[in-house]
Amino acid sequence: MTAEVAKPLAIGVLAMAIGLSVASQHKVRDLTANMWQHLSKEADSSKFWPPFQALLADEVAAARAADPEDSYLSQLVRSEIDGKPISDEKLHAMIVSYCIAGHETTMNTISRMLWHLGHHPELQLRLKAEPDLMSVAADETMRRWCPTDRFTRVTMRDVKIEGTAIPRGSRVLLLIDAANRDPEKFPDPDTFSLDRGNSHQHLSFGHGIHACMGANLAKLELRTVLSELARHPGYHLTAEPRRHFENGRHIVFEKVEIEFDKSR
Repeated sequence: MTAEVAKPLAIGVLAMAIGLSVASQHKVRDLTANMWQHLSKEADSSKFWPPFQALLADEVAAARAADPEDSYLSQLVRSEIDGKPISDEKLHAMIVSYCIAGHETTMNTISRMLWHLGHHPELQLRLKAEPDLMSVAADETMRRWCPTDRFTRVTMRDVKIEGTAIPRGSRVLLLIDAANRDPEKFPDPDTFSLDRGNSHQHLSFGHGIHACMGANLAKLELRTVLSELARHPGYHLTAEPRRHFENGRHIVFEKVEIEFDKSR
């Protein structure tokens, strides 16, 4: 299901949203995995950046040649900052952020959601009977298994939290996955529950000025997958998937193998 559903859906929606070519769609995932493999191990960017940069340069060139109304990218490459055209370097930085953030977390969350439902046929039946709970299931998946379990930030001023002083300019590690399982906020936090009532208050999309701009689109993708599955018989896992960390904080399912039940 990762290869047939989670990956192509996440990347395909990203491509439609910003205007990536079909050729790039087939390369984004492998380039991202290659980047994470080398980025944390060595300072030599030549192991991962040149092929990604070539893809970005092709996309920028194609967007400049296209009609300005064709896509978001075709408008972005013609935009200005303080009266000056956006440099290729900044365009590349923006597009690569869209490419990675736009597919990886959604892909991993879809895989995790399908994995959990594969272990719980009663949840599949309930979602079929109560489709309004599909949005809750999407949020509860992100609460229980945050697709990016930590972030780092730099404080802009001196602050004091619970009696601890944090000076301006300090690097702070935000354990989002831990916050999503705060028992004072989410009782019995390790349990996946469609009756929690406040699953949507998770921090997996960030908060405030750091809130994810693609949050609504990601939730729509998750609900769409659940809606489509509800049209089919129930399913079960045929093997427990292998998982690994990418970049130290993204839990990736290599594949989620399922089989639809003929009796349901």
